[in-house]
Amino acid sequence: MTTHDKPQPTVLIVDDHPELRTLFRSALTLPIRILETGDGMEAMNLIETNHVDLLLTDYQMPFWDGLTLCQTLRAREDLKSIKIVLITGEAAQPLLLEAVNQGLVDAALLKPVDVHQLRQLVQRLLNLEPDTGSGRPAGRSSDTHDGQGNKPLDGSQPDRMKLS
Repeated sequence: MTTHDKPQPTVLIVDDHPELRTLFRSALTLPIRILETGDGMEAMNLIETNHVDLLLTDYQMPFWDGLTLCQTLRAREDLKSIKIVLITGEAAQPLLLEAVNQGLVDAALLKPVDVHQLRQLVQRLLNLEPDTGSGRPAGRSSDTHDGQGNKPLDGSQPDRMKLS
């Protein structure tokens, strides 16, 4: 709980590369609860069993890709309020622009992603106070899941990294 007795917002990170999920998780030094998985089908299972406020999803993944996951969420009235950020390494700027313009996603980022930009975007979409960059706030939850039995994960990396 925060100082205002509000539950922490939940962010679901979906990417089939565990090292990118770890990087995104470590960049989000915010008072949030983080869940993560490696594919869209498992993401949908987590969304149906957890309250998720924001979805960070890769575009290209096995099973369900990020676009299919976004379309599924927007088609369901009970899940339309979830904020969505679509991330891709593909040179798919027209696709991303179209997804944003059609309201399928709230924002789109091309890789390499600047983790500071990612953190600011998440703050804005969740209406969080800007952090000072002084590290992990005491109220941050480490409720992370790897999509492989939902084991808690722990790890940190420097904030100043870019994805390649």
